[in-house]
Amino acid sequence: MKPLVEFGDPETLLRSYLEAVLADETPVPSVSTEFPDQLRDNQRRVQIQLETSDAADWPVTERAQVRVTVHAPSTRRSEVKSLASRVQGHLYRHPGSAELAACIPMLGRSSVVTDPTTHNLMVWFLCRAILKPIPVSA
Repeated sequence: MKPLVEFGDPETLLRSYLEAVLADETPVPSVSTEFPDQLRDNQRRVQIQLETSDAADWPVTERAQVRVTVHAPSTRRSEVKSLASRVQGHLYRHPGSAELAACIPMLGRSSVVTDPTTHNLMVWFLCRAILKPIPVSA
């Protein structure tokens, strides 16, 4: 039997939203699902990654746990914390859309850690993306 509804891809939905709200940042951070190589001084990266079994069941899920990791060069400790807090605030104030109802906090912002391979600084947090059902036409 064909499903009556489907759900959007949480990574794509959050990425599109963050790209729009972060467009005025200087420098503008890239938003991606990819782990970055070593970042140059003017680069920032927001990485969005699905987690847990809820996400593995996509597109049959109504909610997904998403890890958001903010990356910055090793000389930008204050900036990585500040950007992570702004990204977190933007997601939790998401106004809702046709496909995404809300983002709910799950775990607060981490301490700053250094990636041993790239030496980038990283700060991460978890949120739950509540997805709206999209009717499937017959």
